[in-house]
Amino acid sequence: MKRSIVLGHVEIFISTLFFALNIPAIKFMFDGWLTPGQILVYRLVFGTLAFWGLSLLVSKVSIPTKDKLTLCIAGAIGLFCMQFFYMEGLALTSPIDVSIILTLPPIFILLYEIIFKKEQVSLLNIGGILLAFSGALLVILMQVHSGDAANLKGNLYILASVICWALYLILTNQLSLTYNGITIMKWTFLAAAIPALVLYGHSFWDHGFVLNTFSTTASWMLLFILIFPTVLSYILIPASMKNLSTDTVSLYSYAIPVIVSIASIVMGQATLRWDQPLAIALLLLGMYLSTPKNKKQ
Repeated sequence: MKRSIVLGHVEIFISTLFFALNIPAIKFMFDGWLTPGQILVYRLVFGTLAFWGLSLLVSKVSIPTKDKLTLCIAGAIGLFCMQFFYMEGLALTSPIDVSIILTLPPIFILLYEIIFKKEQVSLLNIGGILLAFSGALLVILMQVHSGDAANLKGNLYILASVICWALYLILTNQLSLTYNGITIMKWTFLAAAIPALVLYGHSFWDHGFVLNTFSTTASWMLLFILIFPTVLSYILIPASMKNLSTDTVSLYSYAIPVIVSIASIVMGQATLRWDQPLAIALLLLGMYLSTPKNKKQ
């Protein structure tokens, strides 16, 4: 296996790890510390400032207007909308529900490649996707309580977030081969931060940053959310896409339920049920089978 391929897998795994730990971390912050809108503003504004600051340390890149427009569209749709639905959904449903639904991007990526790129896939590949989806469905059905409208609404929000994330991967796939991660993220975060401030800026400033009421744990948790899943993970994604295909990158979402289940149990947010190990096994097997042979690396 080429060294660049190994590096790509390491980069997307670390990014996925931080994204997964981000779920119970944000859920913790919802417990009396911050609202979904406040965390959304925190993340997108902090990310914008961080990436524009980091861009001063790398070689200046000239970007054609067409590519800037694509990055702004990716930021507005793929980043802002994804984060908006993600925050609203996580506030209503459980971390386990969220982690399972976040395994669905490969399905949308596969459909895109079949329809628009005429990707050749076998019945085994499609069977793997369906097998992985059955694992997700198993946990979702076990988690959804009869008549729980809030939980259902939250799950639908997370599904919308997943669709936006798939669009983001598609829109930035080719650009990630041309530009470095910091260049991509400074434009996408800027395009995402503007609507976030328009929607939540006024109420955010009215209620304040609430930093004076934070506990030490909440302060460290917020710093983790802002630095690792908000900045570092988004640097690693385009870096990994230089060596891995879009569908391979999206398949790493299948690792999220494993990480979230462990973190949620450790943090006391969940207990292990009989269906979870079975669902995780189905997800991982489906991940392997759904990867085309020429991309099995």
